Formats: sequence, structure tokens, C-alpha cells
Amino acid sequence: MGPSSIMGRWLRADAVRDVAARDGLPDDPADEDAGGVIDAAFELVVHKRFAPDCHVRDITLFVSEVARQFRQKKYFPVREAEAMLRECLGEPAPTGDIEPVVAGVIKTQVIKALVEELALFDVELDRLLVEAEQLAVERGYRPTPAPSQQPEV
Repeated sequence: MGPSSIMGRWLRADAVRDVAARDGLPDDPADEDAGGVIDAAFELVVHKRFAPDCHVRDITLFVSEVARQFRQKKYFPVREAEAMLRECLGEPAPTGDIEPVVAGVIKTQVIKALVEELALFDVELDRLLVEAEQLAVERGYRPTPAPSQQPEV
């Protein structure tokens, strides 16, 4: 069973580049609660890829590749992304001045890139996103449930 929240399903569709599914979801009215799912998914996937004691060069190379891919469309804030990854891994990093919108872009792009790099598709991706939703709930967030999928008649 896959993610049950609007944001969980959005992250899944975005990660597998299913634009139709992503764009077919309703807007998530609970931005802060949706952010809890993004935060948890970001943490889980970052910890799957990077060891807490990994060399900063590994993070720099990864972020550079994400930036290269993303720059085809828009600007990707490399320094901020590196700081967010380092902070996620338990290192002190200057993330306090990162605007929430910028942090959200970084997190969703990192999630997408790591899902692809780690080949987390179908069952593995669903498990990760369900775990992220559960973690968000444990932290006091209330992710908005996605509409049930009705079979077409």
C-alpha cells in the first residue's frame, strides 16, 4: 500500500516523474502539515544514501549533480542544499536563513534525485513515503488525506 496523504502521493508522483498523477492531485490545504511529510521523507532518504560520517566531498558532488540537472529549468541553491544535507546528517550547518520556499524546493529535488540514484521504485518508494507520513504524524503533523481513488465505470 502506498502513501495516503496528498503530499505523500505528490512526492511519489514527482519522484517517478508522473506529471499527470502529480498535477491531478488537489492542492494540499495544510501547508505546514504537508511540510512535515516532506521533512520526514527528506531525512529518511538522506540517511539511506549518506552515512552520518560521510566526507563533505560526497555531499558536494551529489549537490553539484542535482544542481546541474535542475539548472536546465531553474536556479538551484547549492550552498543552501549542502548545508541542509549536512544538518540532516547531524553536522552543524548554517541553515537558519534559508527561506521556507527555498528549503522546500531543495528538499523535493533532493528526494527526487536520491529516489532515482537509489533506485527506490514501487514497493521501496511506497514504504519510504508511508514511513515519512507516519513519522510526520508522530511529530504532531496531520497530513491531509488524499481523495480515495474511485474505479472508473
